[in-house]
Amino acid sequence: MKFILIVSIIFLNFINADEVVRKCTKNDLIGTWSVTHIKLIDKDSKDSLSHFLMKNQILVFKKNNEIRSLYSYSRDNSFDIKKAFELLEVPQGDTYKIENGVISYFRDNKQIDSAKCDYFNQDLKKANIDKGSISLMRFSKGKQAVGNVYEKINP
Repeated sequence: MKFILIVSIIFLNFINADEVVRKCTKNDLIGTWSVTHIKLIDKDSKDSLSHFLMKNQILVFKKNNEIRSLYSYSRDNSFDIKKAFELLEVPQGDTYKIENGVISYFRDNKQIDSAKCDYFNQDLKKANIDKGSISLMRFSKGKQAVGNVYEKINP
């Protein structure tokens, strides 16, 4: 199963985008997302991108270009989603913009991160990815580093 996911994420660029994925738009992003698949591609990036490897990740993209995020190392079922949503109500000061399928993240008007974003037009059953999910590919030193898939949990 992991092999299929790895192949799916790495080779999304080579699939006919009109059939399986397309570049994300701002309208796609608005809402609350939870990570469903995590894949470290470049082991040299493990430390600098460790928060993207956490089991519990929630991202909130707001219409006003604000982004809020929450990451947790919890490996059991102790992750409290109600508490997570309460924490996500607190403004974090980070913003985003999306252009041509690339999300740029900012803090204090300085870019701190970016990710290539693809939107799934259809289910990818073999990889257990649902239509409407998004893939965020982060790069480090010009190489693919971490590829995660998120599902929308709250519009």
